[in-house]
Amino acid sequence: MHYLPFSIQFGTISRLFSIFVMLVAGMSLSGCIAAAVVAGASATGVMIAQERTFGTAFDDSTADMDIQMRLEKAGGKAMGNVNVDVHDGLVLLTGTVPRPEDRVTAARVAWDTNSISEVINELEVRDGSRFLRLPKDRWISTRVRSSFMVASQVRNINFGVETIDGTVYLFGIARSQSELDVAIARARRIGGVKQVVSHVRIKPAPPRQSLPQPVTVGQL
Repeated sequence: MHYLPFSIQFGTISRLFSIFVMLVAGMSLSGCIAAAVVAGASATGVMIAQERTFGTAFDDSTADMDIQMRLEKAGGKAMGNVNVDVHDGLVLLTGTVPRPEDRVTAARVAWDTNSISEVINELEVRDGSRFLRLPKDRWISTRVRSSFMVASQVRNINFGVETIDGTVYLFGIARSQSELDVAIARARRIGGVKQVVSHVRIKPAPPRQSLPQPVTVGQL
């Protein structure tokens, strides 16, 4: 088994090579024409024509490397079997982790990455000591997400939900403090929830545009 430090080194080299190839393709092609690039150690195709722009693909590759490096720093060997895929700002986490807490850590690291708009956490926990509790926690998470979906004040896609032993962890980006307050309140009302811990960021308000100064007749 290769733990994350090795996979990061190998993955970083391959992704840097992919970025280099995309840069070359971007300079040689105009507009938003997608390029099919053949690369990799086994000389198999690793990139096909896509609808996403060159800039988006570059951001995704950068975010992918950033997440993997910060996962290794946050969890070390516990993150050795975590796979990270980023596409159009959406992160997919797959693989296994030793403890439920590691699932939460991985989700937090992914959500705290720039240019990320959504995180899908499909990590499985290998720890059998909490086998009986896991279905209850997952049911709580499902009910919290469902509660967000029917709340007009909450944009469900902006939030990630993880539950460990009845404690609900919220991740993501809220449009405002009031949206976050509503999300926390709805999570607390779900049966079986002991407490709610928020790691949600508040989206900065756009800068206000100054209105032009009125001009009086005497100033013309």
